[in-house]
Amino acid sequence: MNEQKKNAKTLLPSVTIGKNGLTENQVNEITINLKIKKLVKIKLLPSVDADPKVLSEEIAQKTKSKIVSVVGRSIVVWKR
Repeated sequence: MNEQKKNAKTLLPSVTIGKNGLTENQVNEITINLKIKKLVKIKLLPSVDADPKVLSEEIAQKTKSKIVSVVGRSIVVWKR
């Protein structure tokens, strides 16, 4: 897991979540990115009202991934 955290620092966000929250299209986009890259960074815009930690758990559950880190409004997930 430490290796994933190290790699996540230089990773650019692949998916942005906006005011509509987490949609099915975004879940599909994250899933596709996980299949290709294995490590995905997600950026939450300031208009998102949801708690990033709660949202990261929802993302991990829906995409069958593992949470690497939640820092501020950035979430990093890893394909198991």
